[in-house]
Amino acid sequence: MIISASPLATGGEKALALLETTIKVMGAKIPKGGAVSIPFIVKKIDKEGVVTDKETAERLQQLMDVLIEFIPENKKALEEM
Repeated sequence: MIISASPLATGGEKALALLETTIKVMGAKIPKGGAVSIPFIVKKIDKEGVVTDKETAERLQQLMDVLIEFIPENKKALEEM
């Protein structure tokens, strides 16, 4: 799973793309829907770092759902590493 967040409108999309490419070259598997870019992050979290934006919280929950589904599907490959 990859998460990129930025105070800018782009949400760190370029950094996300570069990081995804780098870790895939290293052998990582990124499932479909396993990466998210969050623009204007400073407007979406409070001082304690808690997500206050409903849409962002939902997207992060979707990301966790992808992870939960991905683990059993790839458990054998992970055990062989």
